[in-house]
Amino acid sequence: MDSTSIVPVVLVCLEVLLVVVSTIFLLSGLDDFFIDACHTGRAAYHLLFRRSPNRPNEAQLLEKPEQLIAIAIPAWDESAVIGSMLEHAVRTLNYRNYHIMVSGRESWT
Repeated sequence: MDSTSIVPVVLVCLEVLLVVVSTIFLLSGLDDFFIDACHTGRAAYHLLFRRSPNRPNEAQLLEKPEQLIAIAIPAWDESAVIGSMLEHAVRTLNYRNYHIMVSGRESWT
């Protein structure tokens, strides 16, 4: 086999490889397409056929008694910012009945 007869063989192998890789890409993208199509169809259905839900305004929400909620904050090497973040959360939350739990990495295991 000389160098001129090996070139067509290499080109055919590359073409087969290209077809195989392209097929794999196509098949792996079908699940993403399915999810996107379902989301788009659902959004279009809600936009066209459903009325917007009656969401309560802030005054209606504030009339209800507060229920206890827990705010879990996983923290790993956050010592430089965790204090100011917690202070900001306490200042800005318009809610009184809550517990904030900060968990370090050693408690994750």
